[in-house]
Amino acid sequence: MSHESGRFTFTGLALSSLALVSCGGGGGDNSQTVTAPSTSTSQVNAGPDIAITLPDTRARLAGSASGDKLVWEQVSGPTAVTFQSADRAVTQVAARTPGTYVLRLSRESSASGGAASDTMTLTVNPNPVTIGATSTPLDHLRSEIRPVFKTGHTLLPLTYSSCAVSGNVQVEMMQNWGYAGQFTEGVNLTNSPVLQEIRNRPGTYPVAYSQASLWPIFNNYRGTNAQRFQPPPETYIRDAAGNIVIENGRPIVSPIAPDSVFTQIGQQIGDKARAVEEATGQPIRIVVNEGEYGLWLAGEENPSRLWGQDPAVMAAYNASGQSSWFAFVSIAKARQERLIKEGIFSRLARGRPTYSWYLEAFGPERGRWFGWQRYMFIWEHFLSPDRVPQVSDYSSPQMYFNDFNTGWTGIQSQQGIPYDALTQALRDVGGAISLGQRFVYPWVSLGWERGSATRISDDDLFLGMMKAYFTAGAIGAVSGYFTCEGAPFEAMRSNLAVGTTRPVQIRNVIQLSKAYALFTHLEPFLRDGDLLPGPNDHPYSAAGSGVTKAMEFPAVGETAQVPWGTRTATVPTARVLARKMRNADRWLVTAWANTGSDRNIRVTIDPRLGELTLNARRAGSVYIVELVNGTVRTTQMDPNPDDPTATLFS
Repeated sequence: MSHESGRFTFTGLALSSLALVSCGGGGGDNSQTVTAPSTSTSQVNAGPDIAITLPDTRARLAGSASGDKLVWEQVSGPTAVTFQSADRAVTQVAARTPGTYVLRLSRESSASGGAASDTMTLTVNPNPVTIGATSTPLDHLRSEIRPVFKTGHTLLPLTYSSCAVSGNVQVEMMQNWGYAGQFTEGVNLTNSPVLQEIRNRPGTYPVAYSQASLWPIFNNYRGTNAQRFQPPPETYIRDAAGNIVIENGRPIVSPIAPDSVFTQIGQQIGDKARAVEEATGQPIRIVVNEGEYGLWLAGEENPSRLWGQDPAVMAAYNASGQSSWFAFVSIAKARQERLIKEGIFSRLARGRPTYSWYLEAFGPERGRWFGWQRYMFIWEHFLSPDRVPQVSDYSSPQMYFNDFNTGWTGIQSQQGIPYDALTQALRDVGGAISLGQRFVYPWVSLGWERGSATRISDDDLFLGMMKAYFTAGAIGAVSGYFTCEGAPFEAMRSNLAVGTTRPVQIRNVIQLSKAYALFTHLEPFLRDGDLLPGPNDHPYSAAGSGVTKAMEFPAVGETAQVPWGTRTATVPTARVLARKMRNADRWLVTAWANTGSDRNIRVTIDPRLGELTLNARRAGSVYIVELVNGTVRTTQMDPNPDDPTATLFS
């Protein structure tokens, strides 16, 4: 935005002129009221006065004029507005502060006529939702300025994983925050507010199906639950006498369990998903499978004892030619999960959705220490020989603040290497890219109540992390609250009063949505660009895990020394990621102050651009950098740190 001679005009990238902005997953109540148009005798008409009510921030200006050299400008108002196309009579305007704005449409003197102008009034009414002692989770969500999504974008919808989200909160998430209309096993379709909203606006929202843990099926080895599939004895590890082995109250699923077991499990899930298809009348866009069941990781257990206690499994391992139990079990797990997926899909009638199985990934911690294979499957075995994913369509790692990481900065005390969440995410991204996979669909959280406020991120820092993650190649994400204790779950489940303290789940929904919305406008950089590797190798490469690039660029002077025993270790204090368009000298660059306050930093992305000075913010800063006729042009796409799409339009 620039201010020249009293004019406020949008100076960012040219964006296509479209109808009134559509927020969220295609829905939203973007209402505005108009009054009788003003009159003009000079062939310029600014159109009718308009009133909108926050959290709607966009209005359609319906001016008219003959001739050329038109310009919209702001005459007065509490804050500067943004015009989508200031040189078009019919355009959009953005205003997020309550008050009265006077806008003028002018025609400069030209061959087509003399100078003329006309004004109209835009009234922005305050948000009727105010936060107080009786505020509910839905109130907290509705009190926020909504992000603006690019019409027609093809990013995957956001989904969520939680023990409790009320139906009306889910509908609001669909309407205005980019989330799919999501259904889970056992949902009452008859009384579902989500289903009613989808039926009221057919074709507006993408549909997601969420599959919870399958342990209730695998634990049904005795057939005590007649409503569930009873897996046959061959499903499990058995001792020399043929008895199913039970450890810690559960049977151990065998690597050589027959295909038919997993096909039947998938078909049962698919029948439930098919009911969702039929109820909604549209295809399922994405299936999110919460994983962590069945054949699982060795952890600290001895693999030979865990799986080799079954003579048939030991014989299969010896005959497999695999050099380790970890490879053998990864191959088996990929087979089993692929069969479940295909069993689901065989029951669907409206096509194959995207599939995301939680924790299937190259591995955020891969190679951090020598025992990494005990705690993750080897992702290469989940790809076909020509590197086509066989289970999840995209790497599906977790990224939870201060959970198996040190938050946004810090080291792992034993290795003395960075252990922050972005370093881990970039290990997974770099590894996926090395295997021909360009995108990820991560499961993310800014934290949850676990007895310590230090386990929950500040909102702005989480937003900055998510801008970095989308720059790295995320094309959607699961917003997760991965515990059923400590939070106001009953309030979330029934939308009861929570007062002035915003629930962490709502905070997570909002901040993830803001970053996602921004990248719906920047999708060409994801689809037609590549994440640049940066000059350094990633610090994780232990125990044959492979070397990948760091996938980021060091900023000048932006490191700190942290104690590590009697020595110190180096950690970055600002992070810079960059993507480049394949067929153009255009870069998408994100600068994030993961520690400290907002500040300018210096970084070199490409020698042709020279050293760039960028404003690294706690909430992240996203720039488009272009090389035009030898001149470097930099445009910040998210000038408002709290509202990244404040100057963008649908």
